[in-house]
Amino acid sequence: MAKHRALVIGISEYPDPAWKLPAVAADVREIAKLLRSRNSTFKNDEVLVLADDEATAPAIHKALKDVLRAAKTDQTVFVYFAGHGTVDPSDKSFYFVSYDTALSDLAATAVPLTAIRDCFDKSASQRAFLWLDFCHSGGILARRLGTPPLDEQQVLQRTLEVLQGKGKFIVAACTPEQEAYESGTVGHGLFTHALLRGLQGDAKVDGEVTANSLYDYIDRTMGSARQRPMMFGHMTGRVVLIHYADRSGGPTPKPAAANAALTVTSSDRWVFLDKTFFTAERVRENKDATISIEVVAQDSTDESALRNLRDRRGGRAEPIGFAHRNNGLIVRVREMEATTEGERQLWTITLAPEDTQHGGALGDVTYQTQGRTYTPDDLAKLRGGRILLNNPPPAPERRGWSDDLMLEHYIRGSNVPIDHCIIQAMYKQHKDNPTLFMQLARLAAVFFLRASDVVAEVLHLSLGPVSDGTVHVQFKGRRRRVYDNVDPKVIEIEADCVLE
Repeated sequence: MAKHRALVIGISEYPDPAWKLPAVAADVREIAKLLRSRNSTFKNDEVLVLADDEATAPAIHKALKDVLRAAKTDQTVFVYFAGHGTVDPSDKSFYFVSYDTALSDLAATAVPLTAIRDCFDKSASQRAFLWLDFCHSGGILARRLGTPPLDEQQVLQRTLEVLQGKGKFIVAACTPEQEAYESGTVGHGLFTHALLRGLQGDAKVDGEVTANSLYDYIDRTMGSARQRPMMFGHMTGRVVLIHYADRSGGPTPKPAAANAALTVTSSDRWVFLDKTFFTAERVRENKDATISIEVVAQDSTDESALRNLRDRRGGRAEPIGFAHRNNGLIVRVREMEATTEGERQLWTITLAPEDTQHGGALGDVTYQTQGRTYTPDDLAKLRGGRILLNNPPPAPERRGWSDDLMLEHYIRGSNVPIDHCIIQAMYKQHKDNPTLFMQLARLAAVFFLRASDVVAEVLHLSLGPVSDGTVHVQFKGRRRRVYDNVDPKVIEIEADCVLE
């Protein structure tokens, strides 16, 4: 019996030349190729492709039943559509345009989105994913054009501790009212281009592309007013779609509980906000440079921290730290609101980045002492070494003035003083959970590396494995550009950090 099931449907060469979609042929070919690749969790014979004249309405209905309706509870199902979508002007209902569709009789010859949704809903699979790249595809949850999505719409719910995930969700390329666009530059539909890049590895977290990380990547990279992807459904845990070997060419890392040599290259869904860590449902960088985040209060401690952050704003909010993925900023809270549904409390927070040079005036100083010159880049690397390795360690506090104390002054910086090793500090709090320690330590380090003006861009930061009281650290970051005609310096640090 097949372990997984995949269905890829795409129509590029419609009978009417005016409906031709050149990019869809490449979309179908590349999606199928990735699903059949050696890294994929799908096998060759588990991927069914219907392209061009194969994708008639009867063939599509049969394939949906064979793949979705026939799936067992423990089978993962991946279904992809690309082509034209349309709306019947007589009743404002939504259709996928099959190869044999007659536009004069959509009800009899096209594929209703309600039929696709019905097969999806009735599938017994506990891990089913539907990806729709055609115009008006968001209408799969709307009864008629202009009506809101059905009340059953849910945001993704994810549990960090669950390694074998379950759930079902639909990702549509655009809202019910929008069109889905092709790009002549990339040779794919905009939505599928993001989907492909995610499957090809841009959405991988710790060597794996999961259903969660793939949607997060698509939402982050292509959302715009012109074409806004939509997601509906629920998800608990992690469902792996593609495995990628680590950079050494060895096997894909196993879950942390079974892999003592785990290396963390991402902070997953964690966000750092005002010295506290929260799991994020969504993080969006808006056109006006503000950042919108949605976090769930996991317990009373989270709820208290969030309420305290809101209640102590008063007038102009005080600056706080924020970090997510490879971005760290000083921000002010502009708006906060909470929505409670049963036991679940979702907080929506809007952050405004501070328009300041994070490192302060000390960031551009050249310091000379005992015949040695420390450039701003040299001082930044020393600051980064303290954050990641405790090298150099903080100079002992003492009165008076000396060359060592002046150098210490420059290493610490001004706006965000660096007076200890962040990696060591996080280990003391989370030593009993190596994965959590490395994820949170990585995120805290990203904030201090960016906010203390060590680098303007984190290119790579990995922690792990933890062994014999140390953690291996590998970092690469780009400094701020000072002169238009001079490339900024790239700082690299790699060594073991002594944890205790």
